[in-house]
Amino acid sequence: MLKVINPEVPTAAQKTERLRVTILTSSYPAYRGDYAGIFIEKMALQLAAKGHKITVVAPGTPGASRHENHANLQVHRFRYFLPFLERLAYGAGGIPENLKRNPFLALLIPFFVFGFLWSAWRHSKGADLLHANWTLPAGWVAKRIAGHRNIPYVVTARGSDLNLAARNGLLRPMARGVLLGAAQVTTVSEALRDGAIQLGVPPEKVRVVPSGVAVNPTRPTGQERPSFPRPKAVFVGSLRDLKGVDVMLDALAILRDKNVPTSAWIVGDGPARQALEEQCRRLKLTDRVAFVGQRPHEEVGSWLAEADYLVLPSFSEGRPNVVYEAFAVGCPVVATDIPGTRELVTDKDRGLLVPPKDAKALAEAMEQVGTNEVLAQHLAEQASRWLTSQGLTWEICARNYLSVYQTALPSR
Repeated sequence: MLKVINPEVPTAAQKTERLRVTILTSSYPAYRGDYAGIFIEKMALQLAAKGHKITVVAPGTPGASRHENHANLQVHRFRYFLPFLERLAYGAGGIPENLKRNPFLALLIPFFVFGFLWSAWRHSKGADLLHANWTLPAGWVAKRIAGHRNIPYVVTARGSDLNLAARNGLLRPMARGVLLGAAQVTTVSEALRDGAIQLGVPPEKVRVVPSGVAVNPTRPTGQERPSFPRPKAVFVGSLRDLKGVDVMLDALAILRDKNVPTSAWIVGDGPARQALEEQCRRLKLTDRVAFVGQRPHEEVGSWLAEADYLVLPSFSEGRPNVVYEAFAVGCPVVATDIPGTRELVTDKDRGLLVPPKDAKALAEAMEQVGTNEVLAQHLAEQASRWLTSQGLTWEICARNYLSVYQTALPSR
């Protein structure tokens, strides 16, 4: 059961105190509508709106501004190589996937680490605390800067970092050291909280802080979309192997062979797109599947609202925000039964769950929710009620992080 932290009632001093927080992250939106680290931007904006001085330190990437200044929010993107070659951090899957696709990018790691350390040092002057998003590399940087600044740091584990550390003998002790040194550790799911505790972090120091959700279900004016017969499934996310879109295509072929009318929009981009499009052609699904590419984040709600259900066939997830977004617009969910997702989608209550990598089971669930309007309505209503009951807004998310910050700060 999801344990959402309850913000502590602020004292009179806390109500007037304005914190200076430096947020360290390896992913942050490079332009308006960019998906990368969008949840960090939304949290930072909410904290800034509450009057706190927020500074974000993130890697540079081709085409992105070096600096952004908003009311109470400054963003600094550090350089770590020639601008057109700064391709280590961004793209589907971030640093791990980029290194997997192009091992030569590992040559940039020393420059990246030095640039991150230098920028974090410069832009943390006068900060009350550091907040690192992802255990590595931001948490590692925070640990070193906080030690020299003599200020506390908070680490948020978001999924890929702990999952990678659990499998990698070299990264595991590094991640463990970062988490043990943090004043507070937050995770986006109970499964990740368990993972942090397994690394040796005291349970009382690890808190679950879910992300918020805010979507616009209205289609942008004048935008045309691929027209398919209903029921329409939609996938939203990066096109990587672990997202399981190949299994979804196999499931669609099974439904086609059973003469079950089903079509799908694939919203997103990534390194697996070419292989997936080839699979789509090989399975003769091009008349019912459209790859529409990555769309601006503010459009996601409208794609979900116009579909009959969301399919999330991933093999691994931290806490998929797209499920929240589907709940918010009344889009039923069919997903794999994996940690993180399982905490959001209880089978036959807020969605349908199937075993990962099982195309036949996925096809059966898609047929159920796509052809049974009573079931689809039940799932959508239950999910909407649950979302409301959890109070999963970005304003509450920011309030929860402020509670974590106050716990991390020494008595003053």
